[in-house]
Amino acid sequence: MSITCHNYEQQVCRLQTQIKDSAAKLSAYDSELTGARTDFGELNSQLDSRDTQLAVLQKQLETNSKQHAEMKAALQNQIQELNRLLTQRKETLDAVTEEKTQFEKLLAAKEAAIVEMTKTRGSLERELDSVRKALASEKAARDTDSGESIEAKELLIAQKLHLQHDTDTLRAERDKYLALSKQMETDSVNEQARHRVELIKLQNSLSAAEDEAALSNNKLSSAEARFRMDVQALKDHIEQQRGGIDDRQKKIDTMTQENNRLHGDITELDAALGNLKDERKQLLTRCLQSEEDAEMLQGKVVALRRQVDDTQSALHELGQLNQSLQASKTRQSERHWEDDSNVPNCNRCRTKFSMTVRRHHCRGCGTIFCQGCTSKTARTPHSKKPVRVCDSCFKDLTS
Repeated sequence: MSITCHNYEQQVCRLQTQIKDSAAKLSAYDSELTGARTDFGELNSQLDSRDTQLAVLQKQLETNSKQHAEMKAALQNQIQELNRLLTQRKETLDAVTEEKTQFEKLLAAKEAAIVEMTKTRGSLERELDSVRKALASEKAARDTDSGESIEAKELLIAQKLHLQHDTDTLRAERDKYLALSKQMETDSVNEQARHRVELIKLQNSLSAAEDEAALSNNKLSSAEARFRMDVQALKDHIEQQRGGIDDRQKKIDTMTQENNRLHGDITELDAALGNLKDERKQLLTRCLQSEEDAEMLQGKVVALRRQVDDTQSALHELGQLNQSLQASKTRQSERHWEDDSNVPNCNRCRTKFSMTVRRHHCRGCGTIFCQGCTSKTARTPHSKKPVRVCDSCFKDLTS
């Protein structure tokens, strides 16, 4: 029992040594874990600063985008205003062209009227010549007919005055229309020249605005390209930092798992140590109990020795009883087995045997009895198990 306790003490010492080694490993892993967490905090700080820079760049990009949008909107408004002015100028030019066409049509109509009036004048002049000739012929005949000549002369004078008035009117209208036509041509030429100059100015302004817009777009595209390159470089750097952080995180996770495993081993070792201490206590208790049991066994040995002495005395008595049994056996061996046909009634209760009341031999003396008189069983010198016997043999065998 003392050897077993010593073995348990050795196991406890080994477990304590393992616990110390595990605690040292745990301290080393804790130090590495603290360093890794410090590095992880620094990487997080760098990542935060990178995120701040990225946010600033994003704000700058948003500001540039807003400025570009405002510039683009202003240029579009200017272009729309120029397009509107150009459209108005075109509409004005179309209206002037339409007025010119109408004036040309009116002038053509007036010229046609003038031509018609000229033809009418020619016809009137021819009529006047014919009238003059008629007057000359009438003057020659006036002498013959003075009354008719006076009336014809007055008629011719009236026709001549009427024709002269119509001719003057037509000439005045022709001069008026010619002057109006020249004025309209002059105004149309001046208006066309003015519209051409304004159109050229508008086209130049539009070209300058388009060139400025293209230059602004080029500058903005270059700025956006540079900003995208900076953002992409920053993203690549952040991805590299995140990759390093992921590696550090994996290492930290591995160390944490190892730390947890060591904690679990230490817990198991503590549990095993506790179990061993409990077993040691139990063994000490068992040792004490075994000592008490040994003392009790010594008492029992003394009692058993006394019982052995008593048993030897009993054996001596049994020897004497055996001798008496041998004598009884000798007497029983001298008894004979009765024949069924010679015994019609029970030898004790004198009950008559029949089909329902059967005969039974006593295995001790061989005498025939009924069922009730041989209901007991006992061992005989001739059998190893209890057999049917009569009451008198039962008393002899069991006394």
